[in-house]
Amino acid sequence: MFTVNLIALFSLLVVCASGLPSAAPGYLFINTSQTPFCYDLTPNEICPSNLVNYQILGYDRTTQEIAKVELESVKLVVQTLDFFIVSDACRESVREYSCSNTFAVCTPDSKYGVNLKYNYQKTKAACARVQSNCPKIAADAIVYNCSLIQKDVAGYISCAELPEVPGDVCPKSSYTYPKALGPFYEAGAKAFPANLASMVKQKLFTSPACEKEFIDIYCQLLRGSICSTDNKLRMYAISQQFCAAIYTKCISGRYPAVEDFFLQTCKLFPDARIAKRVPLPPGVTDNRLNYN
Repeated sequence: MFTVNLIALFSLLVVCASGLPSAAPGYLFINTSQTPFCYDLTPNEICPSNLVNYQILGYDRTTQEIAKVELESVKLVVQTLDFFIVSDACRESVREYSCSNTFAVCTPDSKYGVNLKYNYQKTKAACARVQSNCPKIAADAIVYNCSLIQKDVAGYISCAELPEVPGDVCPKSSYTYPKALGPFYEAGAKAFPANLASMVKQKLFTSPACEKEFIDIYCQLLRGSICSTDNKLRMYAISQQFCAAIYTKCISGRYPAVEDFFLQTCKLFPDARIAKRVPLPPGVTDNRLNYN
């Protein structure tokens, strides 16, 4: 839920191939103060009805955009397997694991409106199949020894600062983020230095300055959505279009498949053409980019 597949995307791929003002506007992702409801996911090929055979959470008019981003994150994880030699069984196991670990089961509740719960046992079984059907190098990067299986949604309701990670390449952020994203950030931040070194070695950046700009964008994705002061809004500092402009400029065309993959990850940010602009909460993220 809310794009938790980012770690696998970058960890898999690299194996193969100035202060931000607090008043700056961000891009709204979710307004959790809106009345939630349960609905059937629109038929799709990424997480088809045989995998998501239950209702998921929706929030008024943003519902389709939220689901679109979540499906995109699953699609990217599965698509990354194209960089490996894997079986159809591996690919479908990864799809099942990612869909189950992304979409919580939503059931109507007369008292609270909705009841949300992840199908932990289903995701755990799918994770075991990933380990069994996929090459170890791919399975390890996707499921982290099955240590990131989601159990409940409480961590998406409350917010906290991200955990400190020794040797973290990402600039320090004093914004708060959904607590559930903490373990995902920690795992990704631990892997990032080695992954970044591999990317530099492969000369994936067009300049040293672009390497720094790439880090800023990547860290925005890795952290996930920012919480508003009252915890009701989830937002990002940058948009799809800003991400795509930086990646187009900074990622070398020497590896077209790699460049295309990273450009696809930009779809995980809000679309500037339709996303509402909202003030970022008080706090400083030590980024080098000017987002305005």
